[in-house]
Amino acid sequence: MVPLNADKNEPWLTYFAKGMLRPHPRTACATLRAQFFTSLGRVFVAKPESALLTMLRLACRQLPNDG
Repeated sequence: MVPLNADKNEPWLTYFAKGMLRPHPRTACATLRAQFFTSLGRVFVAKPESALLTMLRLACRQLPNDG
């Protein structure tokens, strides 16, 4: 689960990149999938569109390097 309003000073793309895509953002973006659960118990899986993946990669590049 990704909170979209966790910190008003940090955009959710940055929050997601920092918390979910590190330390291997290239692999994480290539295998990233979203799951949607219906009230009837069905699960749908979707790959993010290329524009969103591009924005996530950019957010990863803009993070400070930790080592």
